Amino acid sequence: MKLAFLQVIAITLIITITFTSINDDIQLKIIKQKEKLQESYTQLVIAKEYAEKATLAKTNFIMNISHEIRTPLNGIVGIADLLKIQVLNEEQKKLVQSLDISSKTLVDLINDLLDLSKIEANKLTLNNEIFDIRQTAIETNDLMITQIKDKNINLYTAVLENTPNYILLDRVKYKQVLINLLSNAIKFTNQGYINCTISYDANKSVLTTTVEDTGIGIADEHHNKLFTPFTQLNTTNSIENNGIGMGLAISKKLIELMDGEITVESTIEKGSCFKFTIPNITINQEAIARNKNTEKTNNKLMQEQKVLHILISEDHKINQIVLAKMLEKLNHTYEFANNGQEAVDICAHKTFDVILMDIQMPLINGIEATKIIVDNCKKEGRAVPKIIICSANVTQIDNKEQLTNYVTNYLLKPISLDQLNTTINNA
Repeated sequence: MKLAFLQVIAITLIITITFTSINDDIQLKIIKQKEKLQESYTQLVIAKEYAEKATLAKTNFIMNISHEIRTPLNGIVGIADLLKIQVLNEEQKKLVQSLDISSKTLVDLINDLLDLSKIEANKLTLNNEIFDIRQTAIETNDLMITQIKDKNINLYTAVLENTPNYILLDRVKYKQVLINLLSNAIKFTNQGYINCTISYDANKSVLTTTVEDTGIGIADEHHNKLFTPFTQLNTTNSIENNGIGMGLAISKKLIELMDGEITVESTIEKGSCFKFTIPNITINQEAIARNKNTEKTNNKLMQEQKVLHILISEDHKINQIVLAKMLEKLNHTYEFANNGQEAVDICAHKTFDVILMDIQMPLINGIEATKIIVDNCKKEGRAVPKIIICSANVTQIDNKEQLTNYVTNYLLKPISLDQLNTTINNA
């Protein structure tokens, strides 16, 4: 019995020691695994911070370089606009048209880069407004017509009857998506047709836009690459103006920003059909009525346009010349201020109807100059001029809240003659 008892005790001790050893080994492995997980988490946090810093640095770089490009581009676009209204022979008209198309293509490229950077940095926001969907469709169609005149294709744009005239949406972003899809269709269609159809489902409050073409088509295995930035499916250079592969990627992001989605159906050598839907489209009758009244007021202002005395506060000489020539064409008078301090000094003893105020200027920047001029006028009981901020920096235009009580309107360079005229009339 004693021997058996001792055997049981011995076995119990052996089992206890064995389990203790196993438990210690498991605990050690758990601790090591926990340390590895902690190290991996730390590395992920560091990698995430690095990626965010890299994205921010890239965004800031693109925004800064876009400002530097937009400044001289403002002169090119402005000069092209001024040349178009001159008396030219046929050869000169073709050259000016090429200059105009090339400059606007460069502007579109810069805008696409900026949009992509803003999307990646989560800085792109919606600016919803009531607008005429049919008028927007007509404007887009007229713009695209110029691109198909040398091709054997027809472009048809239709807004179905079930679609209200006015909708609440970000007009600029919607139009940008539509232009991107139509441009792609034109680029890859050599004969046949392109159909653009816009419709509205009142029961679901969904706006549907379809762009269908009879182009070269897209293979099924390439569909997942369509919306990837900087991806070109055609690598043979057989298509002219192949682009850098941003249009569809940006369009998809813009549609998703509007809570919508985009789909594609395509068959090689038969064509493609892109369809995007945007939900929760609000039709507010009161807002529509206000919008119509605003349009009537704006039209009346344009019809009753008077000669205005305008201060051009701009330090870039070429931009000074372009703005001056534009104002001459619009029958307005003007004076120059070469920097913010000069603008403040001139406004201390002269009265202007409108000031075109550049933001980045020496001595005093446009923002500070604007505040000083407005505050001085109010203190002295003088009429406050309408101030239109002109900037090549998108970030400065986006931060409008800093000048809410000082500025009448904003113009993003490059500035066209039509944009300048409309903005001044609405000031």
